[in-house]
Amino acid sequence: MHEEQIECESNVFKSFENVILDFKQDELLIRSRLTKKCITIHDNHLGGCSIESRSQSTNEQKYISVLYFQETISKGQITNKIKTFEISCTDEAQTERICSLIRYKALPSKLKIAEHEKKGINEARAIYVIINPECGSKTSVSIFRNEVAPYLKYGNFTATEVISNSNEHLLDVSEKILELSEDIIMVVGGDGTFHNVLNGLYRQKLDDKHIDKSFILIPAGSGNALVASVLQQSNLTFCIENCIYSLLKGCPDKLCASEVNVSFLSGERSGQAQSILSFLNLTWGTIADVDIESECCKFMGKHRFIPFAIKNILIRKKRKVKVFFKPSEEKDSPDSNDDIDFSLLGSEEGENYRTVFISQVKCLTSSIVISEKINLGFSGYILGVIRGHASAIQIARCLCTTAFHDLYQEERSKSKDENLWLDIREIRGFKMETDGGKLVIDGEFIFEGKFSLTMKILPYQFNYISIT
Repeated sequence: MHEEQIECESNVFKSFENVILDFKQDELLIRSRLTKKCITIHDNHLGGCSIESRSQSTNEQKYISVLYFQETISKGQITNKIKTFEISCTDEAQTERICSLIRYKALPSKLKIAEHEKKGINEARAIYVIINPECGSKTSVSIFRNEVAPYLKYGNFTATEVISNSNEHLLDVSEKILELSEDIIMVVGGDGTFHNVLNGLYRQKLDDKHIDKSFILIPAGSGNALVASVLQQSNLTFCIENCIYSLLKGCPDKLCASEVNVSFLSGERSGQAQSILSFLNLTWGTIADVDIESECCKFMGKHRFIPFAIKNILIRKKRKVKVFFKPSEEKDSPDSNDDIDFSLLGSEEGENYRTVFISQVKCLTSSIVISEKINLGFSGYILGVIRGHASAIQIARCLCTTAFHDLYQEERSKSKDENLWLDIREIRGFKMETDGGKLVIDGEFIFEGKFSLTMKILPYQFNYISIT
């Protein structure tokens, strides 16, 4: 883009006065002709603009409303506060020119590939919005309309809004998304809402399992771990403003999930098979317990986790385990795990052991205490966070309870057995490794309890708009 200067009027200095817009290579300088004040907005903080109009006596005057982000940092986390100002132009041609320049500069750097990109920046971008009004504290509709919708115009978005009235309606809406022209799907709800939308789409594309839509989730549920995780990766605080920042400044990026293929071997669903996309599969001990057990208190919103976290810290769950580990490929590490007999993984006769498989352990030092009786509750969580490891049993449990939450809750309430899904008879071909910094899980788990099933976990990716 060529550098350019345009004289106009703006209230960026809190009152309308003559200014010069200086479009530099990577920033926009706004200089006052009267006071010599200057404001610099870097392209990374320029959100976009919208052409507005206001009535003045006998005619209608057009002006440009510009959105930018003011970055604040607290405890290493970034919050992008939304700011706006107005630009008053002399004629329609100047209005269109300034608007085009600002929209181009506001594009994410990945989209500024060639000069011809400028030709399409004034074309409206369509976005499909799915709102779950029943999630969390039931404020998702007001969150979207009051805190998100007013800023869509700055990204030149035109939104189609759909409000689901039930889980069945949500699935029906999701199944038809592939037929729509919109490439961006905004989901306003919690993790459960996004889970239903993603799987509604997934089931419709049986010949090609890749979903070519790009998603963004606006947190409005009681559980918003996906949004928090994505924002955390970019050191962004968990807030609506950073979600808007991601929408306006982000690009579609691959987000890891798992394709979970389940075949029921016994029980009421014997012989049935099901495939589900699962995300947030990997967690440790107490985190999984708190998330699952607090589902009965969704009406409390995000505060539902506090009492259950206290409960799980004070009342720890202890389970007998057998531990196997895969050493990293270093000269000073123990031998590789080639000699581990996977047929031994599982419960011994007369004992009820839980199998734990820790991947990529550099060495077993005195700082890690592993014995036949290890606490996989809070202590297991701390161990996982400190060392960055997870176990096959924890992965399996989280995947199972995420993908089949309703069935899990129903069976557990009938049997009064909180460990219903923790009995693994056999693990086949389990692999857990990193590929480009992302976790890849592959394996087959055979669960046995009141009913048994096999679960095949395959890596999967879908598009999610984020700051990379």
